[in-house]
Amino acid sequence: MKINGRVSEVMNELLDWILGDHDLLKTTLTALLHKRERVAEALSELLESDPKLRGTEPMMEVLLYALRRGEDLFDDPLTKVRDRRLFEAGVYEQLLSEAIRYGCSFTVVMIDIDGFKVTNDTFGHSAGDRLLKKVAEILSQKIREADVIIRHGGDEFLLVLPHTDTEGAGRLMGRVEKALSALSPQISISFEIACWIPGSEPIGLIEMVTCADEEMYAQKRDK
Repeated sequence: MKINGRVSEVMNELLDWILGDHDLLKTTLTALLHKRERVAEALSELLESDPKLRGTEPMMEVLLYALRRGEDLFDDPLTKVRDRRLFEAGVYEQLLSEAIRYGCSFTVVMIDIDGFKVTNDTFGHSAGDRLLKKVAEILSQKIREADVIIRHGGDEFLLVLPHTDTEGAGRLMGRVEKALSALSPQISISFEIACWIPGSEPIGLIEMVTCADEEMYAQKRDK
């Protein structure tokens, strides 16, 4: 018991040291993220070998769940695309910062499903859910691996498209509209593109998204 108590003291001292040093903390967290699968495996074995931990340290179970899910933890449960949490945390700002730094075009597209409320009111929420899943599925099929789809609101999706200019985004959305039309002539979307091009003044991602969102709804009002 004395040995275990001393080990606990040393561990607490080590943690205090790491937490008090910004560079050391960054290095430690980066190493843990790179070894995420091994950490999850070790934590799982620990919980199995010491079942009491599930009761005394319930956050270990939560941590194991998060480690196993990885980035999928931030997926929207219905559509399986990213939810808003990483966007709101500023994670994707880095993609725009890199585009500006290296002089690469960067585009966002705001998308809204036309008549979604009518679909819900007429055919029920299950029909609305199916529509959302179909739109998300088609978007997922048409984008590249480097692109990001975010469920931005109830029936809104946001595309984050690195290394893409306005013309490239327009061609992508043309393919999306064609696929939706083939699925059902009754399905249509409104969208607006906002693009940063090399040589322009630096801009923030939220500012780009807000601009696209406002332009999209102005377009819908004018229809």
